[in-house]
Amino acid sequence: MSTETARRFYALKPGEGKSIWFLGTLMTVLACDEQTDGVYTLIDATMPAGFGPPPHIHHDEDELFFMLEGKITV
Repeated sequence: MSTETARRFYALKPGEGKSIWFLGTLMTVLACDEQTDGVYTLIDATMPAGFGPPPHIHHDEDELFFMLEGKITV
């Protein structure tokens, strides 16, 4: 990430972001390539009990989950 990119920031108001439906769950993209210089994508989602994506592999990126409440089995 360049020094210029590291100094750039932005903020979203409540309800802002691009919302998409994924496997029947509403997810909101809070940051993506455009805002992060292609370094990461940040998605906010409230997932129902039992939700989970099908088994998959990421060959070129890592995946991270940050939970605010509840529990998860990985």
